[in-house]
Amino acid sequence: MKKLVILSLSVLAFTLSFTSCSSDNTPGGALKSYVSALNDGDYEEFVDGVYFNERMSEHRKEKQRAQLLSLARDKGTSEFDQKGGLVRLEILSEEISEDGESAIVEYKKIFGNGEEESGKQKMVKRDDKWLMDMRK
Repeated sequence: MKKLVILSLSVLAFTLSFTSCSSDNTPGGALKSYVSALNDGDYEEFVDGVYFNERMSEHRKEKQRAQLLSLARDKGTSEFDQKGGLVRLEILSEEISEDGESAIVEYKKIFGNGEEESGKQKMVKRDDKWLMDMRK
């Protein structure tokens, strides 16, 4: 009986950890998480989801990160607010590279005023975390 209880608790813990993290393990799930953070005004979390080139100096990365954070705070949700708020972000497709280190996520933003906006976002995987690649 004791083994059954321990096994049940182990399965429950595994299931909870898997379901709470599973969406961020995909490029689309990560993108949804970052857009949700931006929509909620959590600009730090949004900027944490941006990839900065490893070859860039730490000083330059911090400078760009600060600029992006300032821009996110200034502009933040204003685009969303002008369109009645972001109702949801739908992931239409994920195209993951053969090496599994980059992806293109096709998405659609649906706003409160009924407008829809489609787009694509490049994503890169660094240290087992999907990040938004803002490079052109």
